[in-house]
Amino acid sequence: MMAGLVLAGGVMLSTGAQAAPRTISCCDDAGGRRICGDILPPACYGREYREIGPQGLVLRVVPAPMTEAERQTKAAEAEAQKMAEEHAKENRRRDAALLATYANIKDLETQRADAIAGAERNLKAAQEAEATLLKRRAKLDEEAKAAGANRPPALVRAYRESDSELSAQRSVVMAKQRDLEAVTVRFDTDRQRYLELGRARQAR
Repeated sequence: MMAGLVLAGGVMLSTGAQAAPRTISCCDDAGGRRICGDILPPACYGREYREIGPQGLVLRVVPAPMTEAERQTKAAEAEAQKMAEEHAKENRRRDAALLATYANIKDLETQRADAIAGAERNLKAAQEAEATLLKRRAKLDEEAKAAGANRPPALVRAYRESDSELSAQRSVVMAKQRDLEAVTVRFDTDRQRYLELGRARQAR
């Protein structure tokens, strides 16, 4: 009788194991038909599919593998996101540096005036040096006019040197002008941002 119970129990265990619920995988094939199987059907390869539990509930959705174009798009989006985060981080760093540099708006405006005045002095000095060279060039022109077609070698050499000096000094003047513009733009930008940060702090 004991052997019969054991055998019966074995049959029940075997039957129970066979009746154990299983997960199935389903997808829509190329024709839009729903295909399911205990293992992933070949028609579902390369397609989005769903794993469905014994109660008929979707346990998870497995997306289709990305195409090369989709992978490139995703990589580009990730790179753009990274750059945006780095840009935001750099802006926060600049804002902190700006607030640490100036005690208040009056301090900023004082430093702005000093920096612009210094840049203007440098520009004026460069322009005066250019004016001096132009006066020398005017004298050379007078000498050349007096010499006529028979210019002496020393005068010809002086003209070449004058051309070189004037060209170099004009480059200096242009550089000083750019410096003045850059200083003005930088301080105007700093002033605007400083005021914006001040208003933002007051609003909090």
